[in-house]
Amino acid sequence: MDSVFNAIQASRRRGARNPTTDYGQIKSLAAIAARHDGLISVNSGRNLIIVAPEREFAVGEVGDQDEIVREYSGDRLVGVQVIKAGKTTAEAHPA
Repeated sequence: MDSVFNAIQASRRRGARNPTTDYGQIKSLAAIAARHDGLISVNSGRNLIIVAPEREFAVGEVGDQDEIVREYSGDRLVGVQVIKAGKTTAEAHPA
């Protein structure tokens, strides 16, 4: 929760809406997206954060040619990996 919430708070300092309400909406959208095999991502500066209903994954920088691979345990997202174009796999750690 901290990474997305902190990104929202930073935008709040720049005049955005209530960060707590925004975070709740993002988590709600993540639950809806998961039911349709989608995902919600949040950019904080140059870093990408994948938001799942259960938790978040700080992915870092993702290029246009990079691939995001999701790992599930049943219906629950438990891991995210970024396969860099032309490089080896790098695992994203939970935020």
